[in-house]
Amino acid sequence: MRLVKTNVFRISISFAALFALVSAVSLLTVYRVTLEEIKSQSDRALKTEVKELQAIYDEGDLEEVIEIINFRNRASSLIHHRYALTFNDGTFLVGDENVLKSLGQNYQNPMSSEDKEYITEDDAHIPVKILFHPLSQDFQIVISESQYAFYELREHTLSGVMIAIAMTIILAVVIGYYMGHLVMLRINRINTGIQDSIASGFKNKLPLSKREDEFQALTVKLNAMLGQIERLISGMRQVTNNVAHDLRSPLTRMRSRLEVTLLNARDTEEYREAMEKTINDIGEVLKTFNAMLSIAQAQAGINRETPSTINISNLCEELAELYQAVAEEKQCELLWRTEEKLQVIGNRQLLAQAISNLLENAIKFSPPNTAVTLSATSEGNSAIITVGDNGIGIPEKDYESVFEPFHRLDSARSTPGSGLGLSLVKAVMDLHKGSISLHNNHPGLRVELRLTLI
Repeated sequence: MRLVKTNVFRISISFAALFALVSAVSLLTVYRVTLEEIKSQSDRALKTEVKELQAIYDEGDLEEVIEIINFRNRASSLIHHRYALTFNDGTFLVGDENVLKSLGQNYQNPMSSEDKEYITEDDAHIPVKILFHPLSQDFQIVISESQYAFYELREHTLSGVMIAIAMTIILAVVIGYYMGHLVMLRINRINTGIQDSIASGFKNKLPLSKREDEFQALTVKLNAMLGQIERLISGMRQVTNNVAHDLRSPLTRMRSRLEVTLLNARDTEEYREAMEKTINDIGEVLKTFNAMLSIAQAQAGINRETPSTINISNLCEELAELYQAVAEEKQCELLWRTEEKLQVIGNRQLLAQAISNLLENAIKFSPPNTAVTLSATSEGNSAIITVGDNGIGIPEKDYESVFEPFHRLDSARSTPGSGLGLSLVKAVMDLHKGSISLHNNHPGLRVELRLTLI
């Protein structure tokens, strides 16, 4: 991807343009304020000189005023400061007569300076600032100050400001381009790492930067996502293999049974027996598919009923009474105890199915003349549902793997089942933001479910 077509470059250039605009406004503001201050200083200087001459004149010394004017005109460089003294009717008395020509005939605003042009003897036009002031009813004084240096300073300052603005814009664009280039390098590394991960079947992970910044945090999240994708793909492959393996046996039995049944003529009872066995096998297959569908719905958060307030105590008592007869058939005793009013928010049907799966497994793997226990208690803000048995238990090394779909221990392969029971319980608990944990019941297994109380 070309840098100029990326959002990173556009953002960098936008930032550069904004920075350049702010810099230009700042420089032009400084330029304007500086010029106004220089003008103000010039006005104050002229007024100060007028006040000085006025003070001398007020002391009654007109001759000294004339002497000062002539001295300053001789000492001043070319029209830097030029003075003239006139009668009130405008008749020239002493000083530089060209100052009067600069003043004009209609200047009627004493003690207020005005920009004019001073015309020298050789017809050179020089910008000046003119100020006239009546000393008395008889005389008035006119002072001019050259603005040539001010105009040069203004032009040079403006040129400097324009150059500074141009340099700021160029520098901002270069910096923006450089910043965009650096960001694109990091992004391209991530893109390359993702492509390598895809090519390797999500086994390769993105290289982690040593700098603790937002790209490192993003890389960590992407690696976690790639790891999750890898686990899901591996799990899907494992589930596919297990489904094929577990369904092949009943389907093969059904096919063989039906083929054998059709080889010879048989009586009604033999056909009925073959059909009943086939129906049982089909029931096992449907049970497997229904369990897989329930797990998928729970993992996807698809509820078959709206979440509501559930009294866990009542639910456990109802299930205990329901499975008491099943336990008696297995020559086991089902014992239960519950605290009152343990209420949670959730899907009653899914929670009932999860607890039922635990009770079925506990009864199925319990030896005769042992007890299966069910309890619903509270601890802090959690409701704890515990199902325990005295059966063969599960080795601690397999506590995590038994939650995988179709995972069955070697000791359980001789018993009916698909290995989806604990997977469904785990999916239901994840949907309800709860947890499931396995513990050694000495002997047997104890399963604890934790849900948040309301």
